[in-house]
Amino acid sequence: ASRRTEMSKEDKAKVKEEEAALKWLRFNLKCRSTTIRGQTSDFFVGSKAVDKLLESPWAEKPGSLSRNRPYFPQRNAAEKFLARKLAEEYFYRGLKVEKKSKGTAEEQEEKPVRQRKGGKKEEKEKKGKKNDGADSETLKSKRKYKLDIHEVQEFSDSSELYIWHYSPTKPWYYAVGIVLVIGGLLMSLFPVWPAQGRVIIWYLSMVGLGLLGLFFSVVILRHIIFGSVWLFTHGTHHFWLLPNLTEDVGFFDSFKPLYSFEYCGEEEQTDEEEEEEQEKEQDEEQEGEAEGETGEGEEQEKDTEDGDNSENHQSEEITEEESRTEDDATDE
Repeated sequence: ASRRTEMSKEDKAKVKEEEAALKWLRFNLKCRSTTIRGQTSDFFVGSKAVDKLLESPWAEKPGSLSRNRPYFPQRNAAEKFLARKLAEEYFYRGLKVEKKSKGTAEEQEEKPVRQRKGGKKEEKEKKGKKNDGADSETLKSKRKYKLDIHEVQEFSDSSELYIWHYSPTKPWYYAVGIVLVIGGLLMSLFPVWPAQGRVIIWYLSMVGLGLLGLFFSVVILRHIIFGSVWLFTHGTHHFWLLPNLTEDVGFFDSFKPLYSFEYCGEEEQTDEEEEEEQEKEQDEEQEGEAEGETGEGEEQEKDTEDGDNSENHQSEEITEEESRTEDDATDE
């Protein structure tokens, strides 16, 4: 029984040391956040986690008194440690899945190209061929991915992504909790405070009420400005003062930008669209002129054919008259 208790104590000490190492990794490893199945989670790269453990205090050789302390002299030891923690479901292996947006089907469809006549068409086709490579690169860069949980759960020292399931309480949470408890106790003892302290609290409360009133007045003012601009422009102009004031952003980001303006009327034609329309009109004029020239050419051909037929007919009549005169001469 004594051996069992000793083993259990050693196991507890080992688990405690490993959890301390994992907690250090959780707070010091650079992670990124994403939404996975409707929940915000942090994820990291496997090779970077191994690099971080090799830089940790547990990479140094432990002393004789700390037998249960984890030790990471090489990458292989850190990889085995993280693989064991993956099996204990401290984090999961992630799978990168391409996100299908609404516009992908429309973007993948080939857009019809306007066929134009003349040298301008060939120049545009050459420019389009040159830009095909750049367009493909931009489409690749615009692809969005999302993370999901992989079916095969294993750890490897590679660029695979892993999602944290272990979220220990941060130290500053304890500090905030202690401050809140002390603040609650002080407020409950407010009647016992000295007169000078109660006067200071009264002034601070008045300042807080004034800032709160200023906030609500600015919110009402920005809606009045938006409504008046929208009314006078018949809904074609949207002007917002402090557009991020009521958005879910940080304190300083709530005041950036100072204003926003958006035109919601009919879109004006750009210079490129005007040039395309002018080119289209020129092409139609050229087609009309070409049709007119072909019609004149056909009439000239008909006139020449009629002239040739009349000349042939006259030559036939002359030959007939000559043959008649020859016959009369022979008769005589």
